[in-house]
Amino acid sequence: MKKVLSLFVFVLSAGQFATAQLVLTNSSIQQPEKRILIAGQDNKLMLSGLDAGVTYTIHSTAADIPVSADGSFILHPNYQMSADTVEVFANDELVQTAYFSVDFMSRLMVRLGSITSDHATVGEILEAAAMVPVPAEMFVRTDHIEFFDLMLTTADGEVKYSIDKIEGDHFTAEQIDAINHLNPGDKLIVRNVMLVSNGVGRVIPGVSLDIVE
Repeated sequence: MKKVLSLFVFVLSAGQFATAQLVLTNSSIQQPEKRILIAGQDNKLMLSGLDAGVTYTIHSTAADIPVSADGSFILHPNYQMSADTVEVFANDELVQTAYFSVDFMSRLMVRLGSITSDHATVGEILEAAAMVPVPAEMFVRTDHIEFFDLMLTTADGEVKYSIDKIEGDHFTAEQIDAINHLNPGDKLIVRNVMLVSNGVGRVIPGVSLDIVE
């Protein structure tokens, strides 16, 4: 069912409605210019370039729209939708249509720094140092990695080092020392990565890297 939100906007700057340059961004994600909404999350959309004395109405085809305290719009798409169309009306005249894809946090995983392959040298791992959620444009600004588990094994699966619930998204000095002792053929495994979003924790996939020369 289509939801409608009317908002009478007061802006101090002068300007003519006919020449208004409206910009619609999702300020809740790391790359606000991306036309992406995250299902099951509050997506704070910012509509800038508004004219004084104009009544703006937002039509959304796929999300409930409560009003935030600062006058922006919150879209909270459900998990059944794959897209949302946002129409902006000014004094009942359609002035902008924006198409957003609806994506899911379940697609999130982590990688180690900029390493995108399934193998790395010890030097590359130490240079990377931190867990990075990907795809980055989906990473909500208020989210953070609370902890992760680390295991280092030989090529035969023998455990050389293992520790659970490392706080934050970086290796500690102790883990760096253990990683420095890895040999070609060994394996580094990051798992049970706890991502906290809007106060709710979820485990997302980690990464497994084969150590090479």
